[in-house]
Amino acid sequence: MTVTLVDDATVIAHLDAELAIRAIEEALDEYRRGTLHAPARLKSPLGQGSLVFTSGAFSQGYGFRAYDTFPARSGEQLTVVWDQNGRLSGVVVGQELGRRRTGALGAAAAARLLPVDEGLSVGVIGAGAQAFAQLWAILRVNSIKDVRSYRRDPAANLAFAQKVQDELSIKSQAVTSAEAASREVNLLIIATGASEPVIEDSWISDSCTIFTLGPKRRDACELPESLFDRAQLITSDSVAQIVAEGDESILPANRVVPLAHLKPLTAKPDPSGWTAYEPASASVAHPLGLRLYLSTGLAGTELFVAQSLIKKLQTASS
Repeated sequence: MTVTLVDDATVIAHLDAELAIRAIEEALDEYRRGTLHAPARLKSPLGQGSLVFTSGAFSQGYGFRAYDTFPARSGEQLTVVWDQNGRLSGVVVGQELGRRRTGALGAAAAARLLPVDEGLSVGVIGAGAQAFAQLWAILRVNSIKDVRSYRRDPAANLAFAQKVQDELSIKSQAVTSAEAASREVNLLIIATGASEPVIEDSWISDSCTIFTLGPKRRDACELPESLFDRAQLITSDSVAQIVAEGDESILPANRVVPLAHLKPLTAKPDPSGWTAYEPASASVAHPLGLRLYLSTGLAGTELFVAQSLIKKLQTASS
């Protein structure tokens, strides 16, 4: 039995955006069809911190992801995948798989929520590795005209803007306030992990789409509650995770449409069918008005990405 061990350097060298997005789309399709079993994450308290587990089972295998919440945490994660015959396929250690998987989920949301025939103006608040992974993946499904980024650390903000320009070839500007990053953009990506709102309702136009990667609880959220009231469409990759928050959730789960149930704007009609979601005054695929994507981490999606990468590595070595 050959078990493939993968570290961050290998992920960076071999997991491109196309492979990650294709794996995520396969995961969303299985989730919609009921062949991906993806429960909410489980937490095991261990004194000052916890071990957190997400697990999934799908047509080609099963596995889990684990990470910690200890004060001195490194951010590294462990992802373990078995194939459908119960053979251990591979183990991935590090942070990069998780970032790219979350970025590819963002690309899947962008493909469903944003116009594909025009260059996007994108605002970024919390300009770090997670935000960069969003742009890295979204660029493969949408054209991006320019990026305005804001981070409280001016040097880090400038470094982010330069990285976007150098590695993604997108015009990028480091701005000096969250408001400057938020106004008159098609897409606003918020990846701060903040427990209080980092934007104001009045900054956001009705034509904006917001991706929030931070917490979605009443006691901790990057967005003001009024934006949830204004939104014409709220979607999430894992409604189960919102349900698991119970009364602490920033909004009731019945207001959230599963991302897997939205039709990609670029997809041809499928007779076997995407589940239709029809807002009162908009098309199935592109509702009018403010749209929110709540990135919650659909369990099992990291297994699809890991398995796709492992198969690629094994094929290359054979």
